[in-house]
Amino acid sequence: MPETKSEEHRIIKYPRTAHLFDAGGTATTTDDLVLPDLKAVVSTFCNGRSTVTIEEKVDGANLGISVNPQTHEIMIQNRSHYVSGHGGNHAQFNRLHEFTSLHSEALYNLLGDGNTILYGEWLVARHSIEYHRLPDIFVAFDLFDKTTGNFFSRQRFHAAQHGTCIPTVPVIEQRTFTRADAKGFRETLLRLLDTKSSFRTDGGPVEGIVLRIDTPPEEDANGGLTWLDCRYKVVRPDFVRGCGDGHWMKRAIEKQRVDYEFRERYLNECYSLR
Repeated sequence: MPETKSEEHRIIKYPRTAHLFDAGGTATTTDDLVLPDLKAVVSTFCNGRSTVTIEEKVDGANLGISVNPQTHEIMIQNRSHYVSGHGGNHAQFNRLHEFTSLHSEALYNLLGDGNTILYGEWLVARHSIEYHRLPDIFVAFDLFDKTTGNFFSRQRFHAAQHGTCIPTVPVIEQRTFTRADAKGFRETLLRLLDTKSSFRTDGGPVEGIVLRIDTPPEEDANGGLTWLDCRYKVVRPDFVRGCGDGHWMKRAIEKQRVDYEFRERYLNECYSLR
């Protein structure tokens, strides 16, 4: 897993996800993207037609996994640079080689053509939230198709992940909001921020939620394959990004825990949309 990028296999950074609105407190920072007016997009969500997938936002390090089509190497990127498990990077990445070796067959089957990137959260080290019931040290949340420049729909993403033994982020619910829901839409989402995290053992809430809408097959111009249409997030007002007791990169690593009994149950459920 080389740490230098090449013209043939350039890094495609995971796009920043805008906050649907500022929930108050420490939910946003000055450099975050925040929609200026929730009312402008309410009709996108509350139209009685669109299925909205609401997922738990997980607190970890953003990774992208791909295969270099020239060298057939598994490449790991953290935001804008490549990382490896062979030293020279932050200690939280020391287990990358262990993870890619364990899942190499699944990763090559999923990403081997070099046209797809798997994005997810690397959860070895605690950032702000303590996870002691993880299904693995990496949890996937998106597949990106480089040939079209689109992200897979939730249905296609979960179907592609099924059988890989690489867990996906928790789906809180899938639902349709009607026009009548528009008035209380913000309050509904704020209540969802009190959802218990799937990966905490202290009964604590999620960091936030991610809302997604996919393009219906009948409206798609790419052979009926469905893709992500839009994605936004809402973060809890009391969430502090790794700074409550010192930024996580500047303190000793606090290891998160994989619960293998929980992992078995979770892998039997996580690929099915609710």
